[in-house]
Amino acid sequence: IIDHHPQDKDNPYATIVNPQIDDYPNKELSGSALCWKVCGALDEQFSTNYAQDYVDMAGFGLIADVMCMKNMENRYIVYQALSNVKNVGLLALFKRLNKTPPHINSTDIGFSIGPMINATSRMNQIELAIDLLTNDDPEKCKDLAKKIEKLNEERKQLQSSHVNRLSALVNPNDNLIILVDNDLDKGFAGLVAMGLVSQYKRPALILHEEGDTYTGSYRSVNGFNLKEFFNSLEIVETGGHAEAGGCTVEKDKFEQFKLLALEKIK
Repeated sequence: IIDHHPQDKDNPYATIVNPQIDDYPNKELSGSALCWKVCGALDEQFSTNYAQDYVDMAGFGLIADVMCMKNMENRYIVYQALSNVKNVGLLALFKRLNKTPPHINSTDIGFSIGPMINATSRMNQIELAIDLLTNDDPEKCKDLAKKIEKLNEERKQLQSSHVNRLSALVNPNDNLIILVDNDLDKGFAGLVAMGLVSQYKRPALILHEEGDTYTGSYRSVNGFNLKEFFNSLEIVETGGHAEAGGCTVEKDKFEQFKLLALEKIK
């Protein structure tokens, strides 16, 4: 298992590569960068040199996952990525933006390329991104990039409509936004939570019904550790990062959780 999230439970049944559970100094590696480092370890083991061909994917993942760029290892990987863009699919996406190496920067990735790729997951068409990033045919990638760009525009419109719809349900007196909405696809929960955070400047949790639980995504603001706050209530289960992640609460404990959270948050 290759992961970069804090590990809340021990797993004795797997070999785990995760900088959060050992003394590796860089705790800000993304999943993409960890996969790349594992490839580098395999290169060393088998006297090969394949990993460098994928440093663009490692660096782009670091940026798209909004990992800390104060860390020098992350800065090095991103520098190498921007200097060695080889993935045919990524190049096709950049061409849609009228960008070509060496005129590519981290802003292009964080605010354009990353959201375009993520849109395929949000819109339940992740196969488009997989095909794009694993294809070496420039013409095929050109066609896929065009489809993904169009899909991202549809995602933007849908996201905006959801944020507008749910903003009408927000209590302006609450310091924490907690909403349950079963009409919202779970792939949009985090995006809509972030939209509400931007609008109201306070943390947000968007949930939907799933069996005997409510589950969804949270986003925070101004460095507030929302994951730690939720865990302190001892009612919900969380996963992810301090300011962005997932949350699950049993239905019969939801009202208790909501009252307690709104009472305790400052």
